[in-house]
Amino acid sequence: MANRFSMLKKMNKSIKIKKGQYLNEVIDKLQTNTVYFKVKTGIGATTLEIETERDSIIIEPNVPVIRGKKRKGILSIYEKVGIEEVVNYLMSNNKFKKILVTPESFYKVMVATQILDIDVYNSFFLLFDECDRTIKDVAFRPKILIPMDAFFKFKNKAFISATAIQPSDPKFAEQGFQSVYIQPDYEDLKSINLISTNNILLSLNATIKGIDNSNICIFVNSTNLIGSIIKSLGINDQSTVYCSRESSQQLGISGIKNVYDNIAEFKKFNFFTSRFFSAVDIIMETKPTVIIITDLHSAWHSMIDPYCDTTQIIGRFRKGYREVYHISNFNSDIQSKNKRECEAYLLGCSASYSDIKALKEATLNQGSKDTLESALKLVPYANFLDENEQVNHFMVDNFILEERVKNSYISFQHFEDNYKKYGYTVNASSDIYSLSDQALLKVKKGINNLEVVKSVIEAIKIALNPDSLFSLRSKQEVLNELSKSHPLIIQGYKILGEAELLKNGYSKKAIKKALDKKLMKNDCADFGFLKYLQSKIVDGVDYTIRELRDIFNIGIKDHNLRIQPKPSIMMEIFNLSPRKTISGTEEKGYKVISCRFNRID
Repeated sequence: MANRFSMLKKMNKSIKIKKGQYLNEVIDKLQTNTVYFKVKTGIGATTLEIETERDSIIIEPNVPVIRGKKRKGILSIYEKVGIEEVVNYLMSNNKFKKILVTPESFYKVMVATQILDIDVYNSFFLLFDECDRTIKDVAFRPKILIPMDAFFKFKNKAFISATAIQPSDPKFAEQGFQSVYIQPDYEDLKSINLISTNNILLSLNATIKGIDNSNICIFVNSTNLIGSIIKSLGINDQSTVYCSRESSQQLGISGIKNVYDNIAEFKKFNFFTSRFFSAVDIIMETKPTVIIITDLHSAWHSMIDPYCDTTQIIGRFRKGYREVYHISNFNSDIQSKNKRECEAYLLGCSASYSDIKALKEATLNQGSKDTLESALKLVPYANFLDENEQVNHFMVDNFILEERVKNSYISFQHFEDNYKKYGYTVNASSDIYSLSDQALLKVKKGINNLEVVKSVIEAIKIALNPDSLFSLRSKQEVLNELSKSHPLIIQGYKILGEAELLKNGYSKKAIKKALDKKLMKNDCADFGFLKYLQSKIVDGVDYTIRELRDIFNIGIKDHNLRIQPKPSIMMEIFNLSPRKTISGTEEKGYKVISCRFNRID
């Protein structure tokens, strides 16, 4: 059983590459049955295969990559390209056929070659570019493995990536795959600023304020988080977002502008989801600042792999970049398994699955069979099997990879140590606020209004405490954020005070009613306003409602008050008779008996 999870026996070779060199200056062509570890991005590996004089199929993980590499003589296949177009291209007079295709559209190539009776397995070289995505994406994108059954039938084939992961599928070993590392023969220094925070939004805002160049590229694997950032920072008009077509529609509905599924224009703030993390060329006239964000509390799937993801992200910028930041919060409760523990866990899952399956096959009772069949589907190990109940080794590798990535987010020390392990020079800093992401998450999840009020009051008191350890800047950032996100509670704290706010904190409606009452009393007692009214309204005189409203309106406007000239407000200031028809008019009104306040000379 242990051999089911054993890794490919490594037959390692190394190729040296000089600074500024491209792969076609080092080797003539890619070799078959090889996993290439490029180590560095942008060395022209895909270009080498495109220019090699042979028929090639190159599988690219995402559509933007294919669009970015589109050129004359190459067929780019993705969702909108039909089988007929593939057939027409294969019948064209291009000396060497070069096909770029997504995993999901790979079947179109196979159908087209069958229609034309082409021996595709012997006549084409098959390259799976950015092959680490087969392992990274398989859990949420199972169709990425569509080409793999055919892959092993090709006589000439290779895996390649700057961040390749050694696959455990035994077919690689059975077919004698070798690992080739393309190593730079120079010191390749990579530096990164790591920021530990308990409030992603405020740390991002503070980081942005310290950047003076015109372009900022922000990588976040969560469209919801991107939308929240853009709205909270008020940067909608200054931003572009690059994501999938489905996500772009979702963001568009929520009011986010300038959303694309392909590289188009750039603005000051440019957001990218994971489909743009690898292979896509991002060419900017000015070197941008790169910011990577992980938020464990609001978007668990935004967890960025320091090895695969960060390396690929910074490799997107063909003209270079200024600085790289990775802002993250952490969770000490995360449980992470090492590779040996993962394998032991999966072996235990496999044994339990086999026991349930044996019980199902042994029972003669149909009810028992159905129950045990349902149990088999619910056992976690079912996720690691394909439709033939054979081990899906890419899912196994994905599980081991995800456990490795989780290790980085147990603490800031783990985070820093893992970046150093992958060859980064680290500049580490901590950015802690009195208002945490966890507190904000409680609010967003819809806990009762009184708990929200208590959380906001607690944050205000910490921020206003002169003896607290938080910096003046971080205190002000918290107060600004609270004013934007909870204006009613902030207004209530200022005007009602803590005790009165808590008394009415059970609902927004109650807070607003208490505020209105307090503001009305404050405005009704305004010295200048009262003096004005007393100069215009005489005791013992009849006034129509219209006349009183006109007098009040002028006074309210002149003294910049928030009250409305309603009868209830008038009665707060004057003792009025019951409403009556005013003599000589057809209008309703009151006799002013007396002012409720002392007359002001």
